[in-house]
Amino acid sequence: MLPRTILNRVEEDCSIKELIGLHEAFVASNSANSRDMMDKSSSSLRSDFEAEMRELLEHNVAKGILTQDNKQMIRYSVRGMFYIWAQFLREFVKFS
Repeated sequence: MLPRTILNRVEEDCSIKELIGLHEAFVASNSANSRDMMDKSSSSLRSDFEAEMRELLEHNVAKGILTQDNKQMIRYSVRGMFYIWAQFLREFVKFS
């Protein structure tokens, strides 16, 4: 996750209307304004998505989760493999 990412987790089962209400309250509590949530054109979505993916890859390379070789290929580092394995074990224990 990027450092500027904010998550809103809902621990209980809710209807769609309840989820929408919880989401609106979450957005309001984080001082988001309507300009932050404007509809985007389909042409800008691709470039925005690509920019976010580039930022996420750069973040993970900087943290050592991913590594970049001389061919510009991005792969998991040894540290990244341990990180993924730890995440798998955490989820496995949580659902057992």
